Amino acid sequence: MYLRKSNSTTTCFMLNTMFDANRNELIFSACVALLSHIRTGIEKGMHKSGPDMFNELVFPLESTKTKRYKKSTKDPDVEVVYSFITKIVDRIDLDESIIVCSLAFVERVMVFKKLDLLPSNWRRIVMTAFLIGAKTFYDEVVWN
Repeated sequence: MYLRKSNSTTTCFMLNTMFDANRNELIFSACVALLSHIRTGIEKGMHKSGPDMFNELVFPLESTKTKRYKKSTKDPDVEVVYSFITKIVDRIDLDESIIVCSLAFVERVMVFKKLDLLPSNWRRIVMTAFLIGAKTFYDEVVWN
């Protein structure tokens, strides 16, 4: 027997909330959002990577001889972005809310500084957003 709803609203069943977040699902969702921004930046064709300090072709984060570096400076896939964000979150031991906050910082940089996420700059911008998010979240205000 099927239950009928008496109204026309949509029902949304949520497995997780911010108070009971699944870290892996949250990281995966952030990866999908970042990949969407990267692909949008590539499709624009402008290739405005911003200042050279964000460009990995000028200042690589790791040795240019590794396969992982060569794979990450091309059009990244979910696996590359997921492993990068997971390393940051695990090594700094970040709270789940910082993942959302960092994604908001990335989007604010894109909007206000007119900076596109590209395969050559996404890792530095994302890492900076996570560090700023952690600093903002964990800093204690000193009142005089």
